[in-house]
Amino acid sequence: MNPIDETHLLLNLVAAVQEAAVNSYNLSFGWSEIVECWTKEEIFQELKEYGIRTQEEAVNHFALIAKDRSEYAKEIESTAW
Repeated sequence: MNPIDETHLLLNLVAAVQEAAVNSYNLSFGWSEIVECWTKEEIFQELKEYGIRTQEEAVNHFALIAKDRSEYAKEIESTAW
C-alpha cells in the first residue's frame, strides 16, 4: 500500500476509534481516558504500529486498551482507601 493510501486508511480508522470512544464514554474509565487523553496522532501511531487495517480491528484493539486501563484504575482506586 502506498503511503498516501495508508495515511488515508489510518485517518478513517482514527475517526472510527474516536467515534466508538465517544459512544462508549460512560461505559468505563478506559473509554473516557481514550476520549480525553489520546490525540489523533497517538491513535494513528498505535494503529500503524500494530498494522491494523480494518475498522473492526481498530475498535477491538482500543476496546482492549480501554479494558486494561479500567482494570488498572480499579486497582489503584481499591488501594486508595
